[in-house]
Amino acid sequence: AHAVLIDPADRFVFIPHVCPNNKISQFCFDKNSGQLTPNRPSEITPEDPNTGPRHMCFGPKGDVTYTVNEQGNTVTAHRYNDSNGTLEIFQDISTLPDGYNETSHCAHIEIHPNGKWIYASNRGPNDSIVGYTISEDDSLTRFGNFPVPSSPRSFNIDPTGRFCYCTGEAANKMRCFTVDQKSGHLEPLCDDIDVGTAPFWTLVVDF
Repeated sequence: AHAVLIDPADRFVFIPHVCPNNKISQFCFDKNSGQLTPNRPSEITPEDPNTGPRHMCFGPKGDVTYTVNEQGNTVTAHRYNDSNGTLEIFQDISTLPDGYNETSHCAHIEIHPNGKWIYASNRGPNDSIVGYTISEDDSLTRFGNFPVPSSPRSFNIDPTGRFCYCTGEAANKMRCFTVDQKSGHLEPLCDDIDVGTAPFWTLVVDF
């Protein structure tokens, strides 16, 4: 398990598991005690046994979740039923450029503050952040892959939505981007910055 996602109403919890477990566990959440009990069903399993759900986030309207899949190199969109706390898959879309067939593993996923775009990271020869447009029906359309330092385990968009910061775990560097406010494209802001050995997580804090 690489993440925990609590629904906006503090009633349900989802925990994605990469391969070989390859599932999302679904729990009921008691916000007074903090206790979790298995929901019904207690898990959702992708059709592909090599998908590997890793990180999750809710869509801007709170009725959809998006999951980045480490082994599958995809993002999966789920309809969220807020009455019973369960998920249902309605889209699975590649994180990789067309024609790419080398080894790659996804890591992180994040929605832009404006709710129009979503981003995920690819680790492999194609070290990149992929960007998608979120359609009116909450489905995703890929608009580009943007190169980043080697093995981007984590990235973060600042609270204003103007900048994105991505660290490469294998490169020991961080790349800073401006976010084009019309297209969502990422444009390098400066030379890569040394950040120490094996950076694991990146977070912008608004004081």
